[in-house]
Amino acid sequence: MNSVINSRQRVPLTDLNKSELSEYREKLDKTYEAINSDGDYATLKSSGALISLSCNQYQNMYSHIPLGEEVARGKNAKTKRGVHVRVNLLAENDHKLKAIAKHVSQSRAKSIYPYAFPWTSGQGGMMYVPTGNIPTVMQKTSSDENFFWKLVDEFCLAYPSLKAKMPDILEDLYDESKYQHVDVVRASFSWNLNWGDVDATSHFFLELEQDKLNDMHDKKLKAISKAVEDNSRSMYKKVHDHVATLIHKATTTVDDEGNETKPRIHDTLIPKMQEDCEVLKHLNVMNDPTLEAMRADLLKLVTGTDVEALRDSVAEREEVKAKAEAMREKFNF
Repeated sequence: MNSVINSRQRVPLTDLNKSELSEYREKLDKTYEAINSDGDYATLKSSGALISLSCNQYQNMYSHIPLGEEVARGKNAKTKRGVHVRVNLLAENDHKLKAIAKHVSQSRAKSIYPYAFPWTSGQGGMMYVPTGNIPTVMQKTSSDENFFWKLVDEFCLAYPSLKAKMPDILEDLYDESKYQHVDVVRASFSWNLNWGDVDATSHFFLELEQDKLNDMHDKKLKAISKAVEDNSRSMYKKVHDHVATLIHKATTTVDDEGNETKPRIHDTLIPKMQEDCEVLKHLNVMNDPTLEAMRADLLKLVTGTDVEALRDSVAEREEVKAKAEAMREKFNF
C-alpha cells in the first residue's frame, strides 16, 4: 500500500479494501499528529553521552633553579629566565612510570576513541559516545582501570629500591628532600573517568543539529502539505471522472439515418461509483467541505440509479445525464 508521505505516489483509492483503508487512515492520523512535535527525531542529547579520561601520577621531574642560573651565567645569558633545568628524580629508573603513562594513552586509543567522536579538542578532551557503544566503553575502561592500579601498586612497591639507587646515579644533583614518602607518592595517582550529559555543555554541534532539526521539520511540513494537496487533487479528479463517465454513458447518439448508438454499460458501473464514494468519505482527512459536497451529491445520484434501467430506458438516461450535467455546472468541473 502506498504511503501518503511519498508525494511522488498517489493513493490507489479504488484498490483499498476495508482493512487497508482503516490502516491507511490510522497512519495518516499519526502523521498529522507528528507535525507539531520533533519527538520522532533522535538527537545528540538523546542518543549518547560525553566521556573524558584524565589521570594524575607521581611527578618525578622538578626544576633545579640554582643549576639553571649557573648554566645561564656560564653561557653569558643576559637573563636567568632563559634557562630551565629539570632533574629526573628517577633517572634511568623511571620505566615503570612510563609504563603507567603509556597504559593511560592506550586506554584512550583502544577503549574510547574507536567507539566515540571528538567533542572538545586536546588530549583527554571530551568524547561523544553513542548510546549503543556505552556498554562496551564502560566494560573496557573498567578493565583498563584495574590494570592501571596494578601498575601503580607495582611502581609503589619498587619505589623504595628505586630511590636507593639514585644517590649513585644523580650524585651532586641528588636531594633527599625531593623524595616523598611512598604513601604520598601513591596518593598522587588517580584515574578519572568522567561521564557527562550533552545537555550540560554548549557546543556548535548542538547548534548545527538544531538547525538540521528545524530544516527537517520544515521539509516534513512541506512534504505532508504536498502529499495532502496531491491526495486532494486525486480525489477531486475521481469525482470529476465519475461525473464525466455518467454523462458519457447516459448519452445516446443518433446517426444521419436515425440509428441510435448507446454506450456499453457494465453491471459494475454504479456499484463501483458507490464504493468509491464510501472510500472518499474516509480519505477526506482535511474535511474539505467542497469535496464532501461533491461526494455526497455523486452518491445521491448513483444511489437512485439502476443499471438495467440506464441501459434500457431513454428517459432514465436523460434524467441521469441532466443531473450529472447539473452537478458538473454546480461544481464548475
